[in-house]
Amino acid sequence: MSTAMAPSLILVLTGALLVGCGVYLLLARSMVRMLLGFVLLGNGVNLVFLAVSSPPGLPPLVGEVDPERMADPLPQAMMLTAIVISLGLVSFLLALAHRSWELSGTDRVTVDPEDLRIVMRADRQDMSGSDFTGDDDLTPDDIDDEDLDAEGDHYMQMAVRRYRERRRETRQARARAFRPREGRGSPVVVPRLGARRLKDDEEGRP
Repeated sequence: MSTAMAPSLILVLTGALLVGCGVYLLLARSMVRMLLGFVLLGNGVNLVFLAVSSPPGLPPLVGEVDPERMADPLPQAMMLTAIVISLGLVSFLLALAHRSWELSGTDRVTVDPEDLRIVMRADRQDMSGSDFTGDDDLTPDDIDDEDLDAEGDHYMQMAVRRYRERRRETRQARARAFRPREGRGSPVVVPRLGARRLKDDEEGRP
């Protein structure tokens, strides 16, 4: 590869660093971190695409620059399109994070009990041999229903426990969020309501 066609090493390394940081943040449960990870990932991909798409050159100004010395304008136009699409997705994710904070007082994505129930139901209905003992001749009659019921109860208890913990954390966050408003409104209603909800959570009542 000639020197003129060699991509910029600094751009490639910077893009790879941005992509790595973006993927790491996308795996977090916080929606704000997901948003930042998506932004970093998009910018990193754009940098890598710009570095390897064409050799560096002069601005593509027709009539003012020699065509042989111009940079390829197509990758630049595609990057502009990617930036516009990324801006729309960032706005959508920002709206989701704001709505999640309004409803639950946090931006963390939690495990939905309904999702656990669906996964548990799929595991119980899947009768393939590879999921159990590796025996291709395994039939549904060979499966112990008591083991399946016990496993289902275990998953259900985990889901209920996690759901109650999330409700308790959400109500505590809401109580902290409404605490500065006690001076402007009623100073008695909000603490009593929060204390009653926390008491219901401790007793296991919905």
